[in-house]
Amino acid sequence: MKSIGKSMMLSMTVLAASLAGASWAQAANFPSEPIRIIVPYTAGATNDAVPRIIGPKVSELLGQPVVVENRPGAGGDIGVTHVIGSKPDGHTLLMTSNAAITREVTSSKPAYSIERDLRPITLVGDQPMVLVVGTNLKANSIQELIDMGRADPKSLSYATPGAGTPHQLAAELLGAQGGVELLHIPYKGTAASLVDTAADRVTMTWATPASARAMLESDKVKALGVTATERLAGMPNVPTFTESGIKGLESGFWYGFTAPKGTPDDVVAKLHEAFSTAMQDPDVKKQILDLGITIKPLTPQEFEQMVKSDYSQWQQVAKSANISVEP
Repeated sequence: MKSIGKSMMLSMTVLAASLAGASWAQAANFPSEPIRIIVPYTAGATNDAVPRIIGPKVSELLGQPVVVENRPGAGGDIGVTHVIGSKPDGHTLLMTSNAAITREVTSSKPAYSIERDLRPITLVGDQPMVLVVGTNLKANSIQELIDMGRADPKSLSYATPGAGTPHQLAAELLGAQGGVELLHIPYKGTAASLVDTAADRVTMTWATPASARAMLESDKVKALGVTATERLAGMPNVPTFTESGIKGLESGFWYGFTAPKGTPDDVVAKLHEAFSTAMQDPDVKKQILDLGITIKPLTPQEFEQMVKSDYSQWQQVAKSANISVEP
């Protein structure tokens, strides 16, 4: 019996060493083919721009082409599930944003679980949202907007790019904390919602500072609040939501890279190092900052904790607002 026990222990030791060796060999030989970054949305938006800015530098660092591939559809589900079903070897990655989380928590039948099905590689950074209203609206602050809603229930409406988006959950959080009911009007994009906000066909909409800049500068709309921890340098007169008494709106959008669950630790570490290094390149850094993104290259562990916290917050908001989007 003792000899059998020793034999088993020896076999387990050999197996562990073999697995460790295989992991090292995989990381040492990685990447062995082009890396594909799947964007689960159409070309042109920030989700698409970020990997196209970072990709060439990552390619240079890892010695393999980095190809950005758009797989839009079903609110992002098609692209996300494609990556989840891919071989977990680090050669297929997902351009991930908090839109994937809000999609998951608002879906009546979620097609995936961010926490269960994906491994964080690195956060790129976050980008604030600004809440804008038409210049004819009497409200000039978040509190005045809330007061209007309380005085005339169901009079306030908000536009978003669609149901289950970060924009909708941010609006519902605002309504819940302000004690007002807001009517959701989904649009096909931010540009159309800005036009209708300026024309007073809808009370308010959410946008990035960059997408709203032209209308703000021409006084077609005015900004009441910004989702940031402190006021933006380019919008010093616009208070944060925290300053206005609304908690939980310290960030707008975040962007990062993830891999299928099961991707080896050493491969994740190598990818993290490459993406983090790429983001420090002066030209890459400038282009990302020009998008209005604050660069925050978190470690995989830090990114994972951030995702868990984000998921918990928006799941509660979706449940409280009774948001359920059909697939």
